[in-house]
Amino acid sequence: MQPKPRTLQILDLVTVLFFLAAVGMVFFYAPLEAVMGQVQRVFYFHVATAWVGMLGFLVAAIAGVAYLVKQDRKWDIVGLSAVEISLVFFFIAIVSGSIWAKPSWGTWWTWEPRLTTAAIVEAAARRRLGVALEFHPGTLTHTAAGARIVLEGCALKGGNDPLRTHWQPDPALTQAEALGELESVADSLAHLHVFTWGPGGIADRHPLSDGAELWLPALAVAAEAPPLSGDLPRYALLEYVADDDSAQLVTDAATLNAWIGQI
Repeated sequence: MQPKPRTLQILDLVTVLFFLAAVGMVFFYAPLEAVMGQVQRVFYFHVATAWVGMLGFLVAAIAGVAYLVKQDRKWDIVGLSAVEISLVFFFIAIVSGSIWAKPSWGTWWTWEPRLTTAAIVEAAARRRLGVALEFHPGTLTHTAAGARIVLEGCALKGGNDPLRTHWQPDPALTQAEALGELESVADSLAHLHVFTWGPGGIADRHPLSDGAELWLPALAVAAEAPPLSGDLPRYALLEYVADDDSAQLVTDAATLNAWIGQI
């Protein structure tokens, strides 16, 4: 094992001294908050650790792009290290948030959607798993605007990586409107749900080839979207085959493969 560089040894010492100074200021210098009292002091840890965790995932995303461009192993190491640091700090943020919640809300935990999703993202990231919103009618992610609200709301707590969203077209929209929705969530895109419906919705299924005017540009948008964590592949998943016919499924798969080959 190589000895720790002198610079890192000095940095360790400086970090410990600054940490002790910060703790001292939190408990002995900062005035008592008038409304929440002593429990407000948790915020000095909670907010700071949440920010470090969020910035760590941002660094990991930048390092991932750098690795794909330069193919230099050091960027992969930087990205992995940033994720590991973020996990530690997000865990502290969630625990410190619960400590604040007990006297403030009367409970250690509340199943508020953003808080719960942040915890799921934290657990998934520790296992190198991704989490994706469904982008489905009748949910908070029925539209691109709704999906963005959930993604950005969770980013305040747990970052939006590995949290992403699937995408599927709303048959009530025009092709231009549907493509606009896809483009607005492309930076957080997971996978595509591919099918062709008529105006009648799920009861009005068509062969996939009838949707070429929508899906060819949609596949091009997906191909240009930021890569998934770990350079995992992005999939176009066939759904809602006309008449649930197995022969039509084979035909649709051939159509989809041909389109992908044109990208």
